Amino acid sequence: MGGICSCRKNEEQLLRAESYLGNPNLEIQAEDIKMATNNFSAENRIGAGAFGEVYQADLHSFGVVAVKRIKQKFLHTGLVVDGHFCMVMEFMINGSLRSRLQAKDENLNYLVRLRICRGIANGINYLHSAFRTYLVHRDIKSDNVLLSEDYTPKICDFGLVKIFSSKRNNNVNSAAMTENICGTQAYLPPEAFDGIISRRLDVYSYGTVLLEIISGKSPLFSNKEGIPYLANWPKDYTKELMKLANWCLRHKYEDRPYMKEVSRETIQAVQIASEVWQLIKYCVINDLLLSSN
Repeated sequence: MGGICSCRKNEEQLLRAESYLGNPNLEIQAEDIKMATNNFSAENRIGAGAFGEVYQADLHSFGVVAVKRIKQKFLHTGLVVDGHFCMVMEFMINGSLRSRLQAKDENLNYLVRLRICRGIANGINYLHSAFRTYLVHRDIKSDNVLLSEDYTPKICDFGLVKIFSSKRNNNVNSAAMTENICGTQAYLPPEAFDGIISRRLDVYSYGTVLLEIISGKSPLFSNKEGIPYLANWPKDYTKELMKLANWCLRHKYEDRPYMKEVSRETIQAVQIASEVWQLIKYCVINDLLLSSN
């Protein structure tokens, strides 16, 4: 469930929200938001970013959601907003990918990790190709990948998105220039520091996240953080994923793949791994049955 609402001082006024699930007339009362977050209490606070803080809320009509309250300094003086601007989003119970990797989550076996890799690739590919204008996220990182109860990944934090026109979209090597360096430096490609923006920027960032998923180590800190998971991965998968990561991390952005190619590779990897996983489960069960007789 997703939506946007503007909390004004007049708490009796209905807040009109634009739902990303096909309900453009969604209405949420300001008082409901305040009550659901315990007036934005510290106990309900589950995270924070550059643009605001995120709170867990129980809206009885929609269940548990996440409410992001945008910092007032990011609201333009031309906007008629006297209080706070909030985004109401789906609540992702497993938090960020980075937090799960740091916690050494035992549920993150190699098949689950492969599916996460596939899901992220599919999400970025959607941004890059689903519209007549395409979007460059510019801040793909493990902190901006949230995991649902079944570890389905979803990309968040679109505050730095760059929109390209359909005309530019037809140019396979299209790129834009900017004077502002945005994003998280450890995940940015070399050309980003020269102000060059293209879809291959997200591809590079994805390659960094891919290495993070494989190794369990964050690029933001020293090698002492995290724990290497390579030994727990089948060698064939590790080799293929490392090749894919290296392709995404090519120094020249023209040499990197597009996300549709990356997505195709991850889909194939998950299909093969799923078949192997089922075979392993069958063999284990069969061995247990034989040993019990």
